[in-house]
Amino acid sequence: AYGAIFSSSKEEYECIEEMAIDRLNRIIEIYERKAELIRDCDYSGIISSLQDLKNPNNNLLAFKVVEDLNQGLELRGCPSLYLQ
Repeated sequence: AYGAIFSSSKEEYECIEEMAIDRLNRIIEIYERKAELIRDCDYSGIISSLQDLKNPNNNLLAFKVVEDLNQGLELRGCPSLYLQ
């Protein structure tokens, strides 16, 4: 919704929104592949949560779940997917 403040038209907003969603999906896919390659720990929970983020209806709570799972990996001595 904040993008509407910075765009000059509905079409521009929709274009920027689509580009942002595409970029997010590419980043999610990178982290999913990384989790699949690391065999040291169980990454199924964070992979599932990353897939949930691909749904545009998910809110900031879904991002918080991924952050918490990533921190949990570090606490269990597993390699995290990304640095926080």
